Amino acid sequence: MSDHHHTSAKKSQSAQSQVGLAQGMAFSVADTVLAPIVQQQREMLSFATMRLEKDREAFAQMIAAKDFADAVDVQSRWVWDCLSDYTTEIQKLPARFSPKAVEHRRH
Repeated sequence: MSDHHHTSAKKSQSAQSQVGLAQGMAFSVADTVLAPIVQQQREMLSFATMRLEKDREAFAQMIAAKDFADAVDVQSRWVWDCLSDYTTEIQKLPARFSPKAVEHRRH
């Protein structure tokens, strides 16, 4: 019975060790995979927040416009500002998602 108990205890320790190893690997994989994704989401949310604030300001200016010409001027500046911001952001995408950039974020 003692040998059975000893063997059972070893199996239990081995199973616990394997569970611990699996958990460690899962955390490592999660960190490796999720960290870059979370960083990308933060960057995209930062851009969206900045754009929404600029949009709010432009719309407030359009509402407060003295006349139609003033409103069109505000809208024209807003369109150019959007184009500039989105063009700049789009140009960043290849660098953000390149294998080298993803690898850099892992460390």
